[in-house]
Amino acid sequence: MRPFLYLLLLLLATGCTLPFSSKSTLEQTGKCRELTHLGVSSMEAGRIDEAIVHLKAAKKVYPYDVEARRQLGEALWRKGDAQGAIKELQEAVKLRKEGADITRVAEMFLTIRQFQLAKEAALDAIDVEPENGKAWAVKA
Repeated sequence: MRPFLYLLLLLLATGCTLPFSSKSTLEQTGKCRELTHLGVSSMEAGRIDEAIVHLKAAKKVYPYDVEARRQLGEALWRKGDAQGAIKELQEAVKLRKEGADITRVAEMFLTIRQFQLAKEAALDAIDVEPENGKAWAVKA
């Protein structure tokens, strides 16, 4: 019974959050989403350098946000930084494996004439999402 009382006192003393949890995580994700939105808006307006600044800031605030990394990859691609774009999209895939993102990596590899890497990424996309027509097209 004593351990329960200690735990209860600990929770009450810390505002019902455990000492090893982070209240700032919500703040980080909120700030990250705000910066990602600014980055996407900048990219849509054709201000790619500005978009990259916002999206890199979003990634720095919360590096586990898939959308920030995905959008940063797209902005870097538009800027002409193929390797940076592919790296960011691969990081997004590590965080959450989605067929569309893997297919986008495959398309990028194909565009820069890295045919074997494109095929491998397309096969990975097909493993995740067998009906992914774009992945099948890249694989061919």
